Amino acid sequence: MNQRKFDKLQAHYLKYFGTEEEPKILHSLVDEPGTLHIDMICLRPTASRPYQVLATIGASDYPMKPKPHSLTNRNEYVTFLPADWDLSKPECRWIVSLLAMVAHYPHDARTMISYSHTMDCSAQMEDLQSDTFNMCGAGLLFPQVCEDPNILRCKTGLFETVTILQMMPLTRAEMDDIIKRRKQGHPDWTDMFYPERGSDSRFLCACKR
Repeated sequence: MNQRKFDKLQAHYLKYFGTEEEPKILHSLVDEPGTLHIDMICLRPTASRPYQVLATIGASDYPMKPKPHSLTNRNEYVTFLPADWDLSKPECRWIVSLLAMVAHYPHDARTMISYSHTMDCSAQMEDLQSDTFNMCGAGLLFPQVCEDPNILRCKTGLFETVTILQMMPLTRAEMDDIIKRRKQGHPDWTDMFYPERGSDSRFLCACKR
C-alpha cells in the first residue's frame, strides 16, 4: 500500500477511534512475491473508549470479485479488544492471526465477503482448542460501537472507496446457531451481537462472552 492510502486509512481510524497514544503498527511478517502485504494498526484505550481497536491496513489493496448489491469490492477489517490485552503475549496472538485469516480469506477462496458473511477457521485454529478456548471462526458486522455511519466508508482515491467492517470472533456454539438460523430461512444472524444500549459486554472479544 502506498503511503498516501496508508495515511488516509490511518486518519480514518483515528477520526472514529481517536487515541491519546501513538498508534502501534503491526507490520506484515510475510513480504514475498505473490503474497498479500497486510499490516495492522492497534489503538490503545482512551478515557471515553475503554477498549483497544485492532484494524487492518492493506487488505483493500487487493480488490475482490464484486457481487450484485455489494457495498464495494475493497474491505478493511476492525475488531475490538479488552483494554488489558497485551498482543505481544502468546495467549493473545490468536486474535491477530484470526484477523489476518479474514483479510486473506476472499483472495484465498476467490470470493467476496461483506456484511453478515461468516468464515469457519476450525482447521486453522484446531491446535488452540481447550476447555477455556473454543473460537472457531469469524463473522462480519457493521462497526457497532460507532454511531456515525460514515465509519463504514473511507475514500482512498478518486474512484476508490473502502468498506470498513467489524470482525466478530465466533465460538463453535455461535457458528452452529448461525447455521441453524440459515437453514430455517433466517440468514441475518447479526442481532446476536448487537448489545442493548449502555452495554459493552457483547461487542468485545471472546473473553467477554
